[in-house]
Formats: sequence, structure tokens, C-alpha cells
Amino acid sequence: PMLGDPTNLVAPGFVPMAGSPVLGAGATPPASLDQSATFAGAIGADDWTAGWTAYPTDTGTTGPSSTVEVIADLESDTTWSATNTYVLKNHIYVRNAKLTIEPGTVVRGQNNTSLVITNTGKIEAEGTASDPIVFTSSKDTGAAPGDWGGLVLLGNSTINVAGGADNIEGFAASATGTEYGGSDTDHDCGSLEYVRIEYAGFELSADNELNGLTIGACGRDTELDHIQVHKGADDGVEFFGGTAGISHLVITQPDDDGLDWDFGWTGSAQFVIVQQNSMVGNMGFESDSNKNDNDASPRSNPTIWNATLIGSDAEPGTAGKRQAAMHLRRGTAGDMGNFVVMHFADFAVDVDGESSAEQAELGELSIQ
Repeated sequence: PMLGDPTNLVAPGFVPMAGSPVLGAGATPPASLDQSATFAGAIGADDWTAGWTAYPTDTGTTGPSSTVEVIADLESDTTWSATNTYVLKNHIYVRNAKLTIEPGTVVRGQNNTSLVITNTGKIEAEGTASDPIVFTSSKDTGAAPGDWGGLVLLGNSTINVAGGADNIEGFAASATGTEYGGSDTDHDCGSLEYVRIEYAGFELSADNELNGLTIGACGRDTELDHIQVHKGADDGVEFFGGTAGISHLVITQPDDDGLDWDFGWTGSAQFVIVQQNSMVGNMGFESDSNKNDNDASPRSNPTIWNATLIGSDAEPGTAGKRQAAMHLRRGTAGDMGNFVVMHFADFAVDVDGESSAEQAELGELSIQ
């Protein structure tokens, strides 16, 4: 495909070089997406990652010296300004209120903290290419995956669990404000634009971590565009049901999967990059509908076009985890096209299990 140097962990080259065959290799995406993207992979002639993405190794992003410690839940409309650095001291829940975050604002999380937009709250975090909003570790040096929890958006759109509602994973069973799921397919969780999330994924208990960005039952009026998740301890982004879409997504060096979906996600994703490293990454996509009832309704059936999935380039069996591009299982369907898939140690695609295999036979799980 003649990309620059996509496995470089500090200065990755995801952009196709002049003369690359991917520039004319794509089909026309579905009408619900940007149909001008008739190239293979996430990037064509326009490098939309330039200027706002970053690939730090062990330093959190620093902000203004003026700091505001965030200790209590937000229960009235609040604005965070770029003139301050906000330090999360607890799991902070936004309830019955809107949190507005100005372009260029830095939010730093300590151990055992997160920011949760409950299903009665809303976030408007709209940065710019020159002034992205950054969620990062509270550490100036020695920052690492799992330093803090992550960003969680919860809504009232559809999920396919029994009863149509659930509590989001990653929190104690006693936590309040973690409920999600309902029948409002248009539910608006807010907007994230030009946002970076670094070093998230704090482990609350064994095998119970938060993702960099967790999206539970957000509806189609939610806006998610130009988002990077870097060095998270669990998945980069995970959708738990809902109908929300996302575009211009960069997931770099997650400890587990890149883009994960469960519980009947029927949204869309376009212009998606996932990059692994050889020590920790698992799947580029880990794709489920419902592990307990593979044919539950609504079935996971996202529309995903223009993705660049980059493996670690490790020899088979030598990476820290089994590494693959797409693990499509547990009843998921989906419409996927215009991909570049490179350098995965173990396999490119596995359609796993009877239910997803049946979706492939029916044409409901389609890759072109």
C-alpha cells in the first residue's frame, strides 16, 4: 500500500505516498457516509491526523499552571476553561447537567478517577485542530497505561441485554450513575471533537478496567469526530449498543483491542486507524453482539468504512498477545469496506462461531 512507516510508535506514517495504489483502490461508501472516500484505508490525499494527534511515550500533556481540583460530581451546567488545568480527584459524574469544555483545555486524571457523563448528563467538548482538548495522566513523567480511568458516555438508546438496560462495565456494582440503555435511538450524549485521551484504563479490580473511551447506548444525535485514544490499558474505544457513529478515529498502542463493540451497536465508523505494538495489543476489532444470546435483538450491525489496521509486525506467536486485525464473533453482523490491513502477527480476519458465520452466509456480515 506504500504507506510511510505505519509501525513506527513515535512518528507513525499512516499517509499513503505519492503513487500508492490505495488512492484509487476503494469502492464508493454507503450513502450514510462520506461517499467521496473512494480510496482504501483511513487516509487519502488529505492527512486529517496532522496537527492534533500525538504519540508520547511516558509524559502526560501539561496545561496551565493554574489548576482546579475536581472533587465533587457536576450537577449544574459547568464550563471548563483553557486557562486552567483540571485535575480529577475522584470518579466524577455529570448528572442532570451539561459540561462544556473549551478548546485547548487539559484534564488530568489521577489513579482511580474517571469522567462519566450519565444518561441524564451531556458533554460539549469541541476542540480544534490547533487547540485539541486533552484528557491525560496526572504524571509529568513516567506516565503509563492505566494511570487513570477514562471518559465514559452513557445514553438511553437501544442495547440487546435482557430488560433493555444495564450498568456499564468497569465500575463497582454499588456505583450509581452507571446505568445505560433504553429506547431513544436519537439520544444525544453530546459532542467530542478534536479530543485526545491518553494513558487511561485504570483497573478497578481483576479483569475490570475502563476503556479509553466507553460509549454505552448513545444515540445517533451524539457527535464523535476527530478523536485519538493513545496508550490505554484496555480497549481504545468500546461501544456497548446504541446507534451513535464516529469518524476520524485514531487508536494507538492499546493494551488490548482497538475498536470493540458489544450488545447491539448499529452505528457507523469511517476513517479509523488502529496501531498495535508487539507487547500488548490483541485485536484491531473485537466484535460481538451478545455473548450470552448471540441472536439477541437488536443485533450488532455497524457500518465501518475506510479503516487502516496496523499490526505490530511481530513474527507469528511471538507477540505479547495473540494479535489479529478483526475477530468477528458472537452474532455480530456488519458492513465493512475500503480497508488496509497490514502486519498482523497471527491472522487478518476470523469469522468465529455459528451465529456470525450465518450472518456472513446471509450477506449481513460483509467485507469488501
